[in-house]
Amino acid sequence: MHGYEYFIRGEKFVCIVVLFPQWNSATIHRILWNMEESKRAVERISEILREIEPAIKVEVI
Repeated sequence: MHGYEYFIRGEKFVCIVVLFPQWNSATIHRILWNMEESKRAVERISEILREIEPAIKVEVI
């Protein structure tokens, strides 16, 4: 199994995105110490992933 991890930064570190193409899924890990910016980034990233692949399963932790 292959997964791809992306560390996303805004003003500060906002989230980690892990993509699992084999399972058509993604997990997004919010950053608790930067929650407000993290929430906005998670919403936008989820939108982008669903634009690219409407059937993707997105889990936010």
